[in-house]
Amino acid sequence: FDSIPQDDSVTVTDNKNFNIDSFRRLHLKDMSQIKFGIPVSTSFVYQPLNYLIFLRRLITHLFLTLFFNWTFPLVNPLNFVFTFVTFPVLAIVFFFVEIVFRIANRIRSLSKTTEADAIDLWKSLSSYPVEKNLRKGFNSLDRDVDDPNSPEFNLNRAEFLLWTSTILYSRDEHLVAEAYKKIVKLKSNTSTQEVQQIIELVDKSEDPVHRQAAYFGLKFTSLTECNSVGGPYGGIFWSEYHNFIILSFKGSDVLSLTQWLTNFSFQRMDARPFLFGEVHEGFYTSLFPDNTDESVKFKNQCPAVRLTDAIKRKAAEIYSKTHKPVNLWLSGHSLGAALAILMYVRIFASPDSVGENVNLRDAYLFACPYVGDNDFASGYKFLENQPKNATKNLWRIIND
Repeated sequence: FDSIPQDDSVTVTDNKNFNIDSFRRLHLKDMSQIKFGIPVSTSFVYQPLNYLIFLRRLITHLFLTLFFNWTFPLVNPLNFVFTFVTFPVLAIVFFFVEIVFRIANRIRSLSKTTEADAIDLWKSLSSYPVEKNLRKGFNSLDRDVDDPNSPEFNLNRAEFLLWTSTILYSRDEHLVAEAYKKIVKLKSNTSTQEVQQIIELVDKSEDPVHRQAAYFGLKFTSLTECNSVGGPYGGIFWSEYHNFIILSFKGSDVLSLTQWLTNFSFQRMDARPFLFGEVHEGFYTSLFPDNTDESVKFKNQCPAVRLTDAIKRKAAEIYSKTHKPVNLWLSGHSLGAALAILMYVRIFASPDSVGENVNLRDAYLFACPYVGDNDFASGYKFLENQPKNATKNLWRIIND
C-alpha cells in the first residue's frame, strides 16, 4: 500500500483505478507496516511469539537485576519472591488460561447472537437518564474553551467520551484479522478484487461502531492497529455539522494474554525522541519507533505520526466549513487510556504536528495505568503550567 498515490486511487493489474477513501488508505498502510511475524491475536490456535518475546525480555531483565544487585534477595526478600517467583509463575499460568479463553471466544464468535449496543446496556445498569446525559456531553464538545482560572470537569462530557471508548470494543476483530492476513499475502502487483476484499472486511468490521456512532450523527474511522492485530487500536470520531474531533483508543481485551502482559510488564525505555523521560516500553512501541536504527529510519511512518496526519487533514476539512479552530478531545480506557495519554502529551508538546486549525482541549482517561517516570511527569507538568496551556486538562478517572 506504499504505492498508493495521494489522489485516493491505486493502479492495479487489470488497468483500472480503484478509489480508496483517504483515511481508509492510511489505515491499510498502517496494517501493511505491522512488523512481520506479529501474531494475529484472534486466531483460534494461540500463537506464542509475543509470549516468547516477553519471556526472553523477562529472563534478561531478571538476570541483569541479580547481576548488578546480588544482595536483592537479602535486602528485599518479599520483592524478590514476587519478582522472581510469583510473577513468572502467573505469566505461565495465564498462558494456559488464555488458550481456554480463546476457545470459548471462538465458539462465541461463531454463534449468531448479537451483542447489545453500549447505550442499551448502560440503560439497563443505571436509573439515570443515560441518553439525556450523553446528549449533554455531546453538545459540550463544541463549546469554546473553559475558564482557565477554574478548570471544569464536565461529568456529562466524561460520560460521552467514555461511551466513545466503549463502542470501540464492538469492532469485529476476526474480520480485521482476516484483512490483515490478506494484506500480508499481497504481492507487488495486486488486483481490484483483492483490494476490494480487504476494504470490505475492514468496513464490515467497523459496522457495529458506525451503527452506534450514527445515533449522535457521528462518523468514525479506524486509523492504526498500534503495531499489533486484534489488540488496541485508535481512530477518530467527527461530525459534518459540529466543530470537534475525538481521538479514541480501544483498551485491553480481557481474554488476551498478550495485552495483559503488556500492561503488567515493567520494562521502560527512553521516550525523549518524541516525549519526555522514560515510559512503559509496551505502551511506547505501540505508537512510536522502538529506538533501533532500523525503526528510527521509518519514524515518519509510525502510528503516532499517522494519527496526527489524519487529524490535521480532517481538521482542515472541518475548518473550511466553520472557520473556527477545531476542538480536539482524547479518550481511552485501560490500555487505550495509556496510549491516549502518550498521544495527548505528544500533541501537547508538538502542536504543529496537528496543524494550526486544531485547538487541543482535554483528555478523559478511564482506568489509566501509570505510563512514565518522574522525568516524564515533570516534562508534562512544565508544559501544563505555562499560561498559554491553562485551558488544557488531562483527567484520569479511576474507580477507587
